[in-house]
Amino acid sequence: MNLILGEMSYLLFASQRVSSKKIEKQGFNFQFNNICKSLEDLYLVQSQNDQSNGIMAKEYV
Repeated sequence: MNLILGEMSYLLFASQRVSSKKIEKQGFNFQFNNICKSLEDLYLVQSQNDQSNGIMAKEYV
């Protein structure tokens, strides 16, 4: 990527620290507290949909 984007590749791969405190102070409530719970819910919903449609559940990694 460094070859393609040059110095701009740093922006793509640099670590970003973000905080939700500002929007939470404004009254926004998240359905999930962290990414793990969100992904777990997505996986469970997909698995349930696959089973109800007669599709074998897929393994997501």
